[in-house]
Amino acid sequence: MLTGAKDKEDDNLLGTLLGIIKEDEKRRPATQQPRTMDDLIAKIEADQQQRTQDERTAFEQVASKKSASTESSVQAQLRRCPGANTLQGLECRRRICASVTGKDPACPAM
Repeated sequence: MLTGAKDKEDDNLLGTLLGIIKEDEKRRPATQQPRTMDDLIAKIEADQQQRTQDERTAFEQVASKKSASTESSVQAQLRRCPGANTLQGLECRRRICASVTGKDPACPAM
């Protein structure tokens, strides 16, 4: 008797899971599969153009960010600090960057 009740529970669980899967499939936009080799090549080329455009946009965003100038006064002050692997060097860098963190490229916000 217990196996009959367990089988019924398993069937209900399986039915519920299949229903969830089918709902997910309905929500996904249908992508049409290429029917010919020409369609496949056109799709591949379109995907490649999109990736190229996305990469170009990403590179432009990176290139437009200001980089730390080796001539800035903050950078010059940081160069005068003791080594960054010492407590004095860390404290010196913290003190210099305290007022300009996120404002000067030499002291980025973390």
